Amino acid sequence: MVQSQKRTNSSPEATPQGGKRMRIPTEKVLAADAEKRPSKPKKTAAHGSTQTASQSRPASQDPAPVPTNQQAAQKTTSSVPVPDRRVRVEDIPEDEDSSSNDEVVEVDANGRRKKDRAPKEESPEEELARVSKEWSAPVYAFYKPEVTIKIDDDGKRAHLFHCANRGCKIIIKRWLDKQDRNSTSNLRKHTKKCFGEEALASADAIGSAAKARDGVKAYMRSGDLTVAFARTGKGPVTYSVRQHTKNETRAEIVRWVAESLRPFSIVEDRAFQALMKTGRPEYYLPSRWTVARDVQNVFKNTRTRIASMLQEYQGELNFATDCWTSPNHKAMVAFSVHFEIDGAPCRMVLDVIELARSHSGVNLAAAFADLVKDLGIDTKMLAVTADNATANDVMIDELDELIDDFRGQRARVRCFDHILNLVVKTLLKQFDTTRRRRNGNDDGLDAAEAALQELTEGMADIEDDDDVDEWDLDAVDLEDDDVDGWVDEQQNMTAEEVAELDATTRPVKLVLAKSLRKFAFSVIHSPTKLLPAWSSKLEQNDLPQENMPRDVRTRWNSTYMMLQFALEYRDAINALTGDRAMDLRRMELDDGEWKIVSQLCDVLKIFWDATQFFSRATPNLAMVIPVMDHLDEHLTNYSLKASVLPSIRAAVGLAKKTLNRYYGKTDESDTYRIAMVLHPRYKLRYFENARWQEGWINTAEELVRDEYADWRSRHAAMMKEIKKSKNIFDNLPALAPPKPAKVADELVAYLASDVEAVQDPVRWWYEHRRTYPNLSWMAISYLTIPATSADVERIFSRGRLVLPHIRNGMSAQSIRAVLCLGDWSKLGFVKDTDILKVTSESDNGAKMFVRGVTDN
Repeated sequence: MVQSQKRTNSSPEATPQGGKRMRIPTEKVLAADAEKRPSKPKKTAAHGSTQTASQSRPASQDPAPVPTNQQAAQKTTSSVPVPDRRVRVEDIPEDEDSSSNDEVVEVDANGRRKKDRAPKEESPEEELARVSKEWSAPVYAFYKPEVTIKIDDDGKRAHLFHCANRGCKIIIKRWLDKQDRNSTSNLRKHTKKCFGEEALASADAIGSAAKARDGVKAYMRSGDLTVAFARTGKGPVTYSVRQHTKNETRAEIVRWVAESLRPFSIVEDRAFQALMKTGRPEYYLPSRWTVARDVQNVFKNTRTRIASMLQEYQGELNFATDCWTSPNHKAMVAFSVHFEIDGAPCRMVLDVIELARSHSGVNLAAAFADLVKDLGIDTKMLAVTADNATANDVMIDELDELIDDFRGQRARVRCFDHILNLVVKTLLKQFDTTRRRRNGNDDGLDAAEAALQELTEGMADIEDDDDVDEWDLDAVDLEDDDVDGWVDEQQNMTAEEVAELDATTRPVKLVLAKSLRKFAFSVIHSPTKLLPAWSSKLEQNDLPQENMPRDVRTRWNSTYMMLQFALEYRDAINALTGDRAMDLRRMELDDGEWKIVSQLCDVLKIFWDATQFFSRATPNLAMVIPVMDHLDEHLTNYSLKASVLPSIRAAVGLAKKTLNRYYGKTDESDTYRIAMVLHPRYKLRYFENARWQEGWINTAEELVRDEYADWRSRHAAMMKEIKKSKNIFDNLPALAPPKPAKVADELVAYLASDVEAVQDPVRWWYEHRRTYPNLSWMAISYLTIPATSADVERIFSRGRLVLPHIRNGMSAQSIRAVLCLGDWSKLGFVKDTDILKVTSESDNGAKMFVRGVTDN
């Protein structure tokens, strides 16, 4: 009953008129009121309860103080005497402070007063835990989750929010006794100043602090709003509902143009403007001149920051370089840099510069030295990878003179893809037909050679044509000057041996010329007769509709692709060449000639597999020697097989000589053997299993020991002991850095341990940095040396997309900025701060700035 009374009295229906609320007074309050009242309370003998004058009616006629239902009223008027549990209801004005110091009275279910006890007061920590559950606004993600509590001298409390941005010491105070204690206006105001309006707007678009916090962390790491807030988990890309600002539009266009290799003038394209402005004609689009200026300025800002990043890199840096003549006749030299980030190898375009003079070794070395000195990384050079051109040998020697810390030929790495090409070139050169002399005088040719010339008539020009089917960007082309470094093995043969070799290889020449190269050429250049007939033959033989790949002299492995295709489409080729109406009977192959095709394809397959293997990402240097050993074994076995045609065995023998020539050149560089020993899967065990001579194995081990000693001297600052400190814990032996003897023991311990089945050596060393704190940096530096210069070749492939035939007005400066910035942006090295710093500038005078730099 009493519980029912209390609920009724506290309900809105029981609230007296006049905007007052009711409270149950304590005995102390009742006593004080009794002394103030003129009439004394009456004693009721039956009940013994105190009543006011207004409550002097007989108890038998009194209902319950506030009856809740009819049953309760009847129970109150019962003849059975019951204790009087009535209490006085006191009216309290609505504006009176509800937090008075009145004593709180609690009663049990029988109306008896419970033992007096003080109410439990909420601690500041409990209060913080309670209210923080309601902080779901995205702006909270820009502040550290650890909110602190401040209590001033008057006992007032405040919550302190610490900005999460690096280097920011701002603390936002929120006083809890203020009416705006739940407001986020001050938090948002500081976030706009510290992180920027774009970052806050991107977080707001996500909708909650919990989801936005990961985006804020990613933004602080990369500085890239798109990377930080555009995607949630592995789901689809999400886009903000807020329209881009003017600066954001310029920033996005800079990324788009650089990453997708779009012309600057695309912003003035009619269709593009229609897509962007339809429904929002006021939408801002920059001019082509503004885009060109933004790209170049962002390139400069990013290049400066990348230089600082490389200068602070703890290991040593590796480089690759190559030359290129652009379609608009710009002589360019490209450089890539290779290092490690968070346990993963990283390759990056370092620069693409114009060298409008002879690409001699001296000029290449001067340009290279100027670049690394300008970036401040000339003291961190470890190795340089380049092809086998003689100019590169001279360049390495010149760099040894120009850069004090560079070790010349000891740090020279030869592009292994280029070595593979030279070996294949030696093999296939034996089957090339002699080109017709320029003056048309073929008197020196015998009847068989003259017949071959007739078959290949008209094909010489097309073989060198650059307008061939494009492979993907990972394909590597050979320019004419890239064959520099190749040595014709026939030069060491006598005239009789050369004549015998020519006679032996003539059947293979005939097969390649008449059946494959000429066949592919004829079909593709007869779109009204042979091409429809070829399509019909493919359909009859249930083969995919494809044309035979072209055997282009400057394309890697194109001969293998042609041979493999011919074997797969043998039935269709026989059907078409056997059709008299097609006039291709002279290109028909018999079984013996198909055997030549099969054996030659089988020989070339290992070179195709090796090329594909070394085209995956960036292969490390430790792969080279095992692959060369396997190639040497394969060629040796093939040259000794009696079942192989003598012509192919002879060609394989000459290819093996070229391979051995460059295998021997690996001894000129220390890098190959050091990288092998520092690979946890090989160490010295590989050389032992390969049955190297004991003297060679000892030399390899001595190379590693000497290099490690030299490495420690070059990086003495990294291993220098900490000076004595006044804090005793800084000088504890257990916490002190390793002494020189212990540092040397790292190599001993590593070599003494067993080999491990490691697929990623860089990751392995990264994870074992605590075990080998000094040796790990040396190992990572050597294992990030690129085995090929394919990464530089890929830069040139992208350059051809930048400069198609209809767009050749770009300056060398613009080519440089687009190629470098596009690569840096995709790798995450271009931060929004780099772009917004540029785009926030006025575009006044942009046309004046860029005019003459680029036309598109």
